[in-house]
Amino acid sequence: MNSLRLDKWLWFARIAKSRADAQKLIERGQVTLNGKVVEKVSADVKPGDALAIVAAMARPFLEQEA
Repeated sequence: MNSLRLDKWLWFARIAKSRADAQKLIERGQVTLNGKVVEKVSADVKPGDALAIVAAMARPFLEQEA
């Protein structure tokens, strides 16, 4: 079976600049594997798996009165 650690795959595919950056994406819950949020950076990715990456998390909007 051909599988690769998720953090390594994200780095290899140039989604993240480093494996540490890939680990941060995973730890922040920005990566889903086959429809489920990934909790382990060492999760295995295999051919045919479906990955989704949220590029940026939305920040709360603060309203200010003028």
